[in-house]
Amino acid sequence: MKIHNIRYGFATNSSSSHSIVLFPGSATDRAAIEQEFGWDNFTLSNEVSKREYLGQMLKYSFGNVNKLNDELSAILASVWSGTEINPKGYIDHQSVFGFPLEQTEVRSKSISKRFFQDLLDSVLNDDVLILGGNDNSDGHPLSQAGSVLNWFKVMERSYTSNDVCRYDSIFKYWTIFNSESGSKCRLSFDNDAKITRASLPELVDLKITDYCTRNCDYCYQDSSSHGRHAEFNNVRNVLDALGNMGVFEVAIGGGEPTEHPEFMTILESCRDNNLVPNLSTRNIKFVVDNADELSKLAGGIGISVDSLSDVKAAIQGLEACKTKLNISFQHVVGVASEEEFIKILDFCDVMSKSMLLLGFKTVGRGGKRSLTNYKIDLVKILRKIKETHGWFRIGMDTKLVQEYADDLENFSLPIYWTLEEGTFSYYVDAVSGLMGDSSFVPRTMMTKLDLSSNTIIEDQIRENFTLSPSERVVKGIIK
Repeated sequence: MKIHNIRYGFATNSSSSHSIVLFPGSATDRAAIEQEFGWDNFTLSNEVSKREYLGQMLKYSFGNVNKLNDELSAILASVWSGTEINPKGYIDHQSVFGFPLEQTEVRSKSISKRFFQDLLDSVLNDDVLILGGNDNSDGHPLSQAGSVLNWFKVMERSYTSNDVCRYDSIFKYWTIFNSESGSKCRLSFDNDAKITRASLPELVDLKITDYCTRNCDYCYQDSSSHGRHAEFNNVRNVLDALGNMGVFEVAIGGGEPTEHPEFMTILESCRDNNLVPNLSTRNIKFVVDNADELSKLAGGIGISVDSLSDVKAAIQGLEACKTKLNISFQHVVGVASEEEFIKILDFCDVMSKSMLLLGFKTVGRGGKRSLTNYKIDLVKILRKIKETHGWFRIGMDTKLVQEYADDLENFSLPIYWTLEEGTFSYYVDAVSGLMGDSSFVPRTMMTKLDLSSNTIIEDQIRENFTLSPSERVVKGIIK
């Protein structure tokens, strides 16, 4: 198994300590008694023991996702794993991970049998061991001799229904998405696989309005109080199409998206289509006033800020909100001076708020401001933060990653970022009926999108998504 990309990682265990490792050479099988995989050391090297271990793991998932008792869960797990699973066996709760769900053609979700079989086939290789022990001792004596397959550490150690998956049959890899936390991982069970793009988008940036009263002088969408809203039926058609394609999430933007008169209904339509809706906004009052509904419908909420005073005002406003929301801040690098930018980052660190940094887009009104934009030595600032604060969560959009790609490996591994727009995500403008690789490519490089039905939208996105701009020109899709 090879992990190609991770959007962000999660904590490890603090009790039992089980590992899947690539091990050079052979090892004697020391199976657990009665399939009780707890704190004691065990070494699973033969086929039956490995099937029993993954079968017990699968039993937990059937019990929690499908609400089955141990006897029924064990029967199903026995069929899938190819060996008899003891209904009274167990895996210590600190080492249990869940199997992701896969959307069926009728829009329901079930544990992915195809993923389980791929993982099982991988683990059954002769050079793979499953080692058990606990972290209150020196660990399993063989654990230092092999390299750990990091599936245990990639996704949340959870066996709820939060993890969903999608198999890309063209590029031969899996994408696992946690619908509660936003964690995402791409992996393949072929170590030689090269994942450079998806055959269908995982994320769609969806513009639902061009209306905004803020009049920011760097707005690359040129949104204003004269802008119009997308028709709700058109937005719903887009969401229906994205749901049919197995898209995981949408980033809803504008304009100011919360100003759309059907905004909350749009979020509901996202959920009806198994899509997680995220949004970018400056409308703190709306977030606070609708916190209860947003906590049920929205995924991540990005609060756009230009200055330290913006951050403080947002935090002060959010203090009135008693409902837990997944809030982060986002800032366009270059809008504020370097001194102000450092203050923003320092304050977010102190307040334990994550920050998404955005690259400056030189289109729309941003093109007029670009010459007077502040010059920021981002590498120097990140290095200083790392030295003085240790670190806190900072994300970057693709535009910024492109600008600083040569230096980013000093701060994170390439597994955490991608360099190209339009390879795993896509842009749909439901106001003007356009689609393209990103929201900031020239409109002449976008493709006209017929919004009249979800079937037409799906067909057009499927046709366009994997084509390069030059291929679209050759096909006459763009002139």
